[in-house]
Amino acid sequence: MPTEILNLSIGAVSGILPLAFSLPVDYVKVSIQLNAEGHRHYHSHPFSIMREVYKQKGVREFYRGLPAAISRQFFLGSLRLGGTRIVLQKFSSPSNPLTLPYEIILSFVTGGLAAWVASPFDLILIRLQSERLLPQTQKRLYTGTLNALFRIVNEEGFTGLWKGASTVVFKTAIINSASITGYEKIKRKLDDLYGFAPIHRIHASLLSTALACTLSLPVDNIKTKVQKMAKLPDGSYPYKSLLDCLFKSLQREGFLGLYVGFPVYILRLGPHVVVSMLLQDFLHYYLS
Repeated sequence: MPTEILNLSIGAVSGILPLAFSLPVDYVKVSIQLNAEGHRHYHSHPFSIMREVYKQKGVREFYRGLPAAISRQFFLGSLRLGGTRIVLQKFSSPSNPLTLPYEIILSFVTGGLAAWVASPFDLILIRLQSERLLPQTQKRLYTGTLNALFRIVNEEGFTGLWKGASTVVFKTAIINSASITGYEKIKRKLDDLYGFAPIHRIHASLLSTALACTLSLPVDNIKTKVQKMAKLPDGSYPYKSLLDCLFKSLQREGFLGLYVGFPVYILRLGPHVVVSMLLQDFLHYYLS
């Protein structure tokens, strides 16, 4: 199998498998962000949300939009994880390794491009997950991923699939550059200092994930609000642009409001990134 195909395949698998536990946490994270919208000093109660959703909808509701999530990770995992590995290998060699700034830039650009390709499925997932919280007059009543896909194209045009895409691109680019570059650098440094040890992979993944979460959550907050918004009774939208959403969020919720649900975000993104990094390393080691 060509190396490029192997890298892309491993990236896709590494992105999809962690959904088993990260998707329910993602559902809770989206609920917290939308509940906090317009409220300063909002205190999140993830377990209360979980109990409420379970009583109202059952366990299946936490996996609402699973086909969209799998489709998103198929493109995002293969192009972000696998694509970044391909790009870094193309531009570096044992005798001429890339410097840290170049690794960050390449990871940032590759992650952004991958996010742009996967953005339509990110939009669909957010809309399916936020449906429960919308007023009755604003509910879209999508029956599933394909229904949402075709209705968005019919009702908002083909480009409507990329609503809020710039925040998706920026968020993923940040996560990619912080997690992948950080993971590789920390892992190598620990191996150089203390010799090779599998535990170094876990330490590196945890530290790089903490950095990625801290840098990306404000962008994720704005992304969620923009992607879920529906038309108001007068036909207008709550936000005119991404910057309008940012300024209104800062005005109403304060700077710390951008970090609402941070523990849940860590719990959602952390294990997903950690497992993706470790699984990708393991699969490359096993298959090669």
